[in-house]
Amino acid sequence: MTEITATSVTLVFSSNLGTRAPYLIDIINKNKSYASNNQYKTLDDSKIDNNNNATINFSDLIPGFTYSVSLSTGSTVIKMVDFTTLSSPSLVKLSVSKITPTSAEVLLNGLSNNYKYAIVYTDNKSGKALTMATVKQADSSATSSLSNLTPGASYNVSASYVDEASIRHENLALTSFSTLAPTSINKTAKITDFSPKSGPAGTMVTIIGENLTGVNNIYFGLLKAVSNDSSETQINAKVPANAINGDVRIIISTDNNGSATSDANFRVSSVPTSSLSTSTVNTNPSSTTKPALKFNGLVPDCNSGAIDPNTKNYVNACDFDMIIKLINTVITFVLIKLATPLFALILIYVAWLYLSAGGSPENVTTAKKIFKNVVIGYIIALAAWLIVKTILAALGFKGDSFLG
Repeated sequence: MTEITATSVTLVFSSNLGTRAPYLIDIINKNKSYASNNQYKTLDDSKIDNNNNATINFSDLIPGFTYSVSLSTGSTVIKMVDFTTLSSPSLVKLSVSKITPTSAEVLLNGLSNNYKYAIVYTDNKSGKALTMATVKQADSSATSSLSNLTPGASYNVSASYVDEASIRHENLALTSFSTLAPTSINKTAKITDFSPKSGPAGTMVTIIGENLTGVNNIYFGLLKAVSNDSSETQINAKVPANAINGDVRIIISTDNNGSATSDANFRVSSVPTSSLSTSTVNTNPSSTTKPALKFNGLVPDCNSGAIDPNTKNYVNACDFDMIIKLINTVITFVLIKLATPLFALILIYVAWLYLSAGGSPENVTTAKKIFKNVVIGYIIALAAWLIVKTILAALGFKGDSFLG
């Protein structure tokens, strides 16, 4: 025998066959239930070559069965041998696709319409055959869906078939696969609220949110804060000691859930919110609120209007702050409303003088001299403003100026 497949066998005979031809070759299925599968062929001189060898092929055998081969002439049996066909037909292929954490799809190709097929899958960890799934056959292919699998587990899949005599044959084809690992659910940190809404440095703020475990950093604006404790939904943190008055966002970062920023601002104030609220309440009906500052030209409108009954002074009194505001207003007027337009007009005049010089060296020299002097003068004016601005800031003036 030179080749055995699931459904065929090729027999090679030699050793002086020509001297006793013709021969009878019998293929007998050793399972008596399959007597109808028995075959025989005659080997005569026409099939024996010049070297007294002969090759005979038998097909339509049943996969996985044992057969007996006999060579005889007349009533004398010359030779007898047994062989077993392969359990897996060479054309049948099994593959697994569409693998998820809990399911997969098995595909069989190269099937025969003579048999009924099924899929058996085995958990490699336990070695236990879990179930048998029937396949939906369409011509030479079939599919079967496997479900309720364990995420991240390894499985063996084998195909079986049932022949005409209703006998099942296992391991027609075999493959293995692993389901996908469980998909981790990404949780994102989120700030939904915080309390109180404002306060000075050192205020303990309770931050409310979702997925706040594993917080590693908390910021009020750009300043890092200290957290006392945290849970899935709450964090307690102190406003940084060097926080500056103003509105800031609260920002947190976590180990595994990303970062989050508050939708609303936290107001850093010099005094607690409760103190700010009570200070604005007018507990004395007879007192008068200080009105907004007005100017009569360059001069502040002070020492006029309502008188505070408690101090017996003008509400809008001409105090030191008023003097500073007067100085600031005058400087702003001189530098912005007077010096700057004048500087622009002089530049226009210098340009005209230069262009109309007509090649006169004297006019060109005059234009250059005027331009140089006016630029130096404007720079001196700006420097003077900066000096005054610095002095005003040192004296505690916080009013508006043309540069803010």
